[in-house]
Amino acid sequence: LLRQFMKLKQWYQRRVRGKYLQILKTLKTALALLKMLPVTKYNLEKHGLDEICHSFEQSLSNNYEEYRVEIIDCPDLTAAPWNLALPGLNGTPCVADVGGVPNLIPLVNVDKQYNLDTVAELCEMPGGFVIGPSAVASKLMGKNAELVNN
Repeated sequence: LLRQFMKLKQWYQRRVRGKYLQILKTLKTALALLKMLPVTKYNLEKHGLDEICHSFEQSLSNNYEEYRVEIIDCPDLTAAPWNLALPGLNGTPCVADVGGVPNLIPLVNVDKQYNLDTVAELCEMPGGFVIGPSAVASKLMGKNAELVNN
């Protein structure tokens, strides 16, 4: 009985290890391809807080009778109602626009998958904090799904 158990265990380990290695090889290939995608970087003009505040005031005055724009210290974003993973938005922020509507219309392109860790590396922010809207790969969920990164 022990011998049969050991044979079964070895067979199972070979089978699982083979599938694991196949999945790992596929992931490495996908990551390598993602790193080959064209990356366009733009140096955006930095504006002072007073200038940004004035811009908001002008835009709001065109659409609202009552409005208020203030520059305040950033609240703790780990607390309600935000409940983010980190307490503030600081450091070196980066905006990444990856994929897009052409991957959904006219038909869903199920071959398009992006790894957020790799996107962070391409933004020169390895291990960066990612927040914002995204989508879940239909291969994982069996259908299109929305994702809010935090």
